[in-house]
Order: sequence, then C-alpha cells, then structure tokens
Amino acid sequence: MLDGLNLDAFTAWLQSLGTWAIAASLLLNIVISVAGVIPSIWLTGANVIAFGPELGFAVSLIGETLGAVSALMLYRRGLSRIPAIQQQRWAWLQRLHQYGRVKRACLVLVARFIPLVPSGVVNAIAALSTMSMLDFTLMTIIGKAPSIWIEGVLGKAMYSNSTIFHIVLIMVIIALIVGWVRRKPS
Repeated sequence: MLDGLNLDAFTAWLQSLGTWAIAASLLLNIVISVAGVIPSIWLTGANVIAFGPELGFAVSLIGETLGAVSALMLYRRGLSRIPAIQQQRWAWLQRLHQYGRVKRACLVLVARFIPLVPSGVVNAIAALSTMSMLDFTLMTIIGKAPSIWIEGVLGKAMYSNSTIFHIVLIMVIIALIVGWVRRKPS
C-alpha cells in the first residue's frame, strides 16, 4: 500500500531533529493539507511512533488543524481570483450560503467524521462558503480527532506489519463488499 515509504527511516529522521521534531511535523502537516491530495496517515503513524501515543496524537491534531486553516486561507485567496468560479452558477453553493451558521458548521463536522471524504475537498468547499474561520477551526478539531486517533493506530500497525492492521483491513473490505451488495438493485 504505502510500502515505498520507509517509516523507520522517517521516524528516525524526525527523532534526530530533537527539539525541532515537533515543528518539522507541524510544517509537514501544513504542506500535506495545503496540497490537498496527500494522505496524512503515514505522518500520523510516524508521530505516534516518534512521540508516543498521546503526544503523537496531539501533534497530529494540531498539525492537521493548522494545515486545514492554512489551506482554507490560501484557497479563499486563490479561488476568489479565478473568474471561472462564479458562485452564482452553482446551485449547491447557493444553498450552502443560505444555510445558517450552525448547519454549515455541522456539515463540515460530518464531512470531517467521514474518512472517505478527502480533507482537501472539505477545505475547498469551506473556502467557497461564507463559513467563519472560528467555526471551521472548531469543527475541524472536533471532527478530525477521532480519525486522527484511528489513523495513528492503523498507521503504526500498518508499518509494524501488525495482525491488528490486517484484521481491520479485512473487516473494512468485508464491510465495503456487504455495502456494495446491499446497494445493488435486485
């Protein structure tokens, strides 16, 4: 899956930075979030290994939140300059603007809870909306916490070739197959 990444070497490099390791991890999280297409599971796994479960989780949550906020600011600035993005053309965006503050915040929260929704998509849609930075930040923290915890456990298990990872992977595949079969019209 991500065999090309050497987690041991990356973790050793991160730990070799000493007091700068956390800053390096935060910066990498920001780059990953702004890029919008790079999965962060390997970095979360490395953070858990390098800093331990609690600090690794905290570093990953702070890093992903800073990354999401940075992406939101950059996307808002960049998307506003593209003439092809005329918000009045998009009915779904008009509906999003009509939602109240709480409903917009709940949409971001739910999107953050769903692991299959890429963070870059959530960041871009939020950038096109009128959502406040405070609401976006709070919903990102609350919504990302469970997925980062799961990523930390799975990331560490995946690279240690753990039985737990294989069991979870098999369960996910079975759940996807069952969902696909149930959804298929008779």
